[in-house]
Formats: sequence, structure tokens, C-alpha cells
Amino acid sequence: MITYTITGDTVSISDKVRDYIEKRFHGFERFMTDDVGHEIIMTVSRATARTRDDSYHVEVKFKLHEREFFATGIAGDITAAVDLAKEELMREVTQSNAKRRTLFHRGARKIKSMMKGLSWKK
Repeated sequence: MITYTITGDTVSISDKVRDYIEKRFHGFERFMTDDVGHEIIMTVSRATARTRDDSYHVEVKFKLHEREFFATGIAGDITAAVDLAKEELMREVTQSNAKRRTLFHRGARKIKSMMKGLSWKK
């Protein structure tokens, strides 16, 4: 189960935006293997000081398997910024899972090759 902590620094978060965020990040439940509650922390702010144009800045933190993931998205629309942050976060999580899986398989191959060298016959 995912709990969402959505805060707005200089932006008020409406129920429509909150529902959109929860719908977009609902797909992260497939990465959870345990029944421990996970949390997605999101901060939405206006990015007028850093850039010349009027845009939204979205920061997302997600903790999975004792590892924290962080993503940002900057766009002219709040939904577009949320989509950019979600895509970046999804890319980081899938890349991390692929790396963990590769390391597991590499270790299993090494153990198998070591076991082939052992002979049980006398």
C-alpha cells in the first residue's frame, strides 16, 4: 500500500490534482514485494525564480528495498511536471531492479561453476 504525502510550497494542491497524482503513481505498487507500507513524498512549487518562464517544479521521493529514489520534473503545466517526474522515477526504479537481478544471476552462475568443480564420487 502506498501513502501519498503531497505538499505545495507556493501552490495549493486541489483535489483534482491530488487524484491525478495518485492515479499516475498507482503503478509503483507492482515493485513492492512485502506488505510494509510505502510512501511517496511529493513537493510541488512554482519555478519562477530559477527560470524566466512560469513553470511548475515537482520533486518526488520514493523509498523501496532500503533505497531512496529521487526525481524532479519541470514543465509549464502541473500535470506535465508530474508526468516527467513519474517517468524519471520509473526509469530509476526499473534500472535499479534490473541491476539487482543481474547481480543475483551473476552470483548464481559463479556458485554453479564452483559446484561443477566439486566431485562427489570417491
